[in-house]
Amino acid sequence: MVRSARADRARRRGIPGAWLAPGSELDPALVARASRLTAVSMDMTGGYAASVRQHAPQATIVIDNYHVVQLATKALDEVRREHWNELRRAGETAAAQQFKHDRWALLKNPDDLTTPRPTRSPRSAPTAGRSHAPGR
Repeated sequence: MVRSARADRARRRGIPGAWLAPGSELDPALVARASRLTAVSMDMTGGYAASVRQHAPQATIVIDNYHVVQLATKALDEVRREHWNELRRAGETAAAQQFKHDRWALLKNPDDLTTPRPTRSPRSAPTAGRSHAPGR
């Protein structure tokens, strides 16, 4: 039997059944363990899901959060860019600039957003140590 370098590395790491050579069979103990799985978390690569469907059809496939958030962020960015371009084409430059600036509120963790400081009126602005009080 010809063994691949990948299969040898997997065996040395103690990963039973990983990177099986073509024509090889899974260890019956692995098949029995796969039949007891209730859920499998994975990324969105199709090969993993196909293997789970084949070896553990009863298991629920759960996509990890990273990839779900990545897809949602890409979709949101496409819609945001489309709307931003519509504002620019309509000549609404100020609205387009504000919309572009506000995108960070969508991308940041809500707990990390800072509350904007209130705009100061000219009377309450600092005056570099000078006082506007009468008689001073």
